[in-house]
Amino acid sequence: SFDLEVFATSNYEGASLLFYNSLEDLAAEQNPLPALIDSAPGIVYARLGNSNECENIVRINLNVEPLPEFELEESYLICTDNPELFLTGPNGFSTYEWFKKVTNGRELVSNMQNVNISEVGFYTLEVGNVSNPNDQILNCVSSMDFEVLPSNQAVINTVTIEDFSQNNTVSIDATGDGSYEYSLDGLSYTDSNYFENVAPGRVTAFVRDKYGCGVSTKTISVLGFPKFFTPNGDGINDQWSLIGTSKTLHANSLVSIFDRYGKKLAELKAHDTGWNGNYNAKPLPSADYWFKINLEDGRLVKGHFSLKR
Repeated sequence: SFDLEVFATSNYEGASLLFYNSLEDLAAEQNPLPALIDSAPGIVYARLGNSNECENIVRINLNVEPLPEFELEESYLICTDNPELFLTGPNGFSTYEWFKKVTNGRELVSNMQNVNISEVGFYTLEVGNVSNPNDQILNCVSSMDFEVLPSNQAVINTVTIEDFSQNNTVSIDATGDGSYEYSLDGLSYTDSNYFENVAPGRVTAFVRDKYGCGVSTKTISVLGFPKFFTPNGDGINDQWSLIGTSKTLHANSLVSIFDRYGKKLAELKAHDTGWNGNYNAKPLPSADYWFKINLEDGRLVKGHFSLKR
């Protein structure tokens, strides 16, 4: 569309202009054009008058300059722990203006092709192509809106563990502004925070922000016990002990071991070396033995295992 009123005030200030599609209409002073017209490139004519009533006829070439075309993402993410987002506008334009929407309108952030953004919110990029048709400076402008969203390193609130089972499970509860993925080895990540068939042992839970805003970790203990041991002095499976404990994880849990008749054979702390299969310094025979574990978290776990010689 063409704004003929803007053309008149910009080029003939103080004069009175009436616009027509043809010289015939102008001569007959009929069918004057409105101030805003939709038209393909072409020619219109204006009758120019001023305060001393002198008149002149002006021929005006209407040129259509294409609007700039470009693409932006609908949204970008910024790490709120270290807020800095560097964006580069598309190449090939004459002017660039980056705006941030504020309560009373918008404020200019940058008039360069590049911009550093440090706050979440709604933004606009305007690009322009400057041309000079008919010796008139023309800047054709296009704009696109985008949103900058927050992301950050997760906070691990709790890790729920179901252990001493055929199918140990771990569930990680984490919160934050980001989009997160989860892992128990720091290598393979998944969108699910729930893990099944977790082997007993000391495990590290990882929560990683998908957009690079950091990784949170928490060391946990998935408890278990060996189904058998072979105290034959070969250095392999010579001791029976809980799996997954340490001096900082379930260190004060108490393990009691019994024979099939309920006789207590040994008592040890969970993080001790383990039971060697002896009672009163004498090796016990191959058989099934029972245990009772009083865990630090208040649980009581009972079960049995085999001694093989």
